[in-house]
Amino acid sequence: MNRTALSVTCLTGAALVVAMLSGCSAQQMAAPDVIGRGASIKGSNMCVVNNSSTTMRVTWRGIPDSAEIPPAGSRCHSGYDTSQNDVRGVIDYEPASKPGSTFSLLVDANNPFMFAPTATVVVKLSSGPWSGACGDFAVGNIRQMDTGWLHAEMKRESDSDENKEFVLTLTDNVGDFRGNICIGVK
Repeated sequence: MNRTALSVTCLTGAALVVAMLSGCSAQQMAAPDVIGRGASIKGSNMCVVNNSSTTMRVTWRGIPDSAEIPPAGSRCHSGYDTSQNDVRGVIDYEPASKPGSTFSLLVDANNPFMFAPTATVVVKLSSGPWSGACGDFAVGNIRQMDTGWLHAEMKRESDSDENKEFVLTLTDNVGDFRGNICIGVK
């Protein structure tokens, strides 16, 4: 047996031993489940829906100009990136009760190669951490936060052919700040 054939035989045998020890069948090894997660073939899409009484502006990463989101308006952006979140944007708004003061929300969505799709809507607290609604999302999951001026509701919708779909709906809020500490936001 020549050296190449011997190498191929050894590698094949090693792969079979690993498969048997891990409990994988040959069928499972031959046909990975790309339909369920679609991480290697689907990007992320985020739509921001402004159901508040104030006009907002969104600046998406990779797009130099911000876009206005009037009351009852919406803006969507999709992307696919292997080295950072698929979609990232900053939403600026001026609450009617604080004229001349601009506040910002950071939003992002990601469909990583491994693990579940994630989305984030956060504010930077003066004490340091990012706080808001963040985490893994299955279809139909909703996470909420309140800034004191806006109520934010992030929802994962059914996937499209190209993307994992997220909708962020912003409405007026007169309550206190409410959100979770979001680790890993940069």
